[in-house]
Amino acid sequence: MKSREGTPDTLPRATLPHNKKVNSLKLRDFASQNSPTFFTIAKISPAFLEKDPSEWTRDADYIRGLEVVQHMLPVNDLAERGVALMKKYLCGNKFTNNEDQRQYILQVVERHSKMFDKYGGKKMK
Repeated sequence: MKSREGTPDTLPRATLPHNKKVNSLKLRDFASQNSPTFFTIAKISPAFLEKDPSEWTRDADYIRGLEVVQHMLPVNDLAERGVALMKKYLCGNKFTNNEDQRQYILQVVERHSKMFDKYGGKKMK
């Protein structure tokens, strides 16, 4: 991680080495000098990386980090949901032309979708 170069000021997209399939890559293929920044931003302790990978599933830092990563949503998914919401409820001025009211409608719809499943039943916690 420390030997593979990265840029100090940005976190570029992961790039795959040419002529390699994802399932043939190792963890080291995705790590660079910028990798610690990810752990800092995500508030994940990288201490488990010092251990043998066969021990990770029993390591508290790894387990917590895995939970954090599994609950991350790709930015693109969030953007697509927002666009779909806008198209469904606000295109064609179905409800209002007032921008404040439009923002309120989006907030209500988003809150409702978090509380209820697609069949109208209350989501289980």
